[in-house]
Amino acid sequence: VADWHITSHKSVSGTHSLRSANLNNHQGKSSDIALTVDLSVDTLLTFSYDADVFFQFEHFEFQVDGQRFLDVQRPTGGWTDYELSIPAGEHEISFHVISPSTGAGFDRSASLVTFGTGVVYVDDLKFMPMTR
Repeated sequence: VADWHITSHKSVSGTHSLRSANLNNHQGKSSDIALTVDLSVDTLLTFSYDADVFFQFEHFEFQVDGQRFLDVQRPTGGWTDYELSIPAGEHEISFHVISPSTGAGFDRSASLVTFGTGVVYVDDLKFMPMTR
């Protein structure tokens, strides 16, 4: 399965965003990307995501240091903003689209509005120092 990549297909601002691989018909697989950051101060992490996933085919997770903070299991229907305070120090920030090991038992093309296309976009990832 392909990794995440930069695309011009969809974005919140600018002309590009980060796009997951398409896991359609790839049971038990995942599309993952991680970034290690060393924050000198407590930081507010913000990003926007458009998750076109459905839990019987895949779901979207955002993690910090292996701890899940966001788990999206249904299509968001557009861009959604997310923010999280992260303490100073070294951290691994990661995004995952994960497909279950068993199939859904039906074809998602019956309703792409309901079941999604299996793709996630992330845009406007920002790290903003927090003042006390």
